[in-house]
Amino acid sequence: MRFLGAKGATGTQASFLSLFDGDSAKVEDLDRALAARAGFERRVVVSGQTYSRKQDDRVLHALSGLAQSAHKLATDLRLLQHDGEIEEPVGSRAGRLLRHAATRGTRCARSGSALSRAT
Repeated sequence: MRFLGAKGATGTQASFLSLFDGDSAKVEDLDRALAARAGFERRVVVSGQTYSRKQDDRVLHALSGLAQSAHKLATDLRLLQHDGEIEEPVGSRAGRLLRHAATRGTRCARSGSALSRAT
């Protein structure tokens, strides 16, 4: 995945070039520094006002997959505990959290909310 970098509202670096009094080397340094700080090795070098939405789609699908997994896990835990198939020792912190129905319901609700936003 590539980092969009230091681009203005129109997808170009014209505004940054203006800020740096026409010094394109400073604009390039800023773009590289932002990408490095964000943890990206590759950058989108040429972009327009409407850059490829495929990148947004990839990120959205990854987040959706994570939310689906969280929802499945929380639902499975709720069902297993309802049937009494799994239990934690009464004194453990994890046991109190897992046994608390509101906590499990919140996990399902949050992941379900994320899923609904992804569609």
